[in-house]
Amino acid sequence: MKADGTLRARNIPKPEVHTATLSAEFDPETRFMDIIGTILIGLLVGAVAKLLTPGRDPGGCLITILLGIAGSFVGTYLGQAIGLYRVGEPAGFIGSVVGAMLLLLLYRLIAGRPAP
Repeated sequence: MKADGTLRARNIPKPEVHTATLSAEFDPETRFMDIIGTILIGLLVGAVAKLLTPGRDPGGCLITILLGIAGSFVGTYLGQAIGLYRVGEPAGFIGSVVGAMLLLLLYRLIAGRPAP
């Protein structure tokens, strides 16, 4: 405050905005790499689940990828339901494999044995 009773303006620094961080979230190349990463992890999770689940399983590479990706979702929601993961926290590798194995077993129950 000045001697005459008026207020003096202070120099308050403006908050920094990290534009590199914000623009990376919407970068098409980054999104593409995220999708490729999801596909590769799905393939790995699906392959491990098929190896650990005894018996013959359906599908080739595409079904294995979809199984792994879906298994990650199942593992996440089951883990949240029993308190292993918090909301918004993804399942780990083991949780994803367990989810994919459960999907495989569910498929076998629904599809049953093929007719001879």
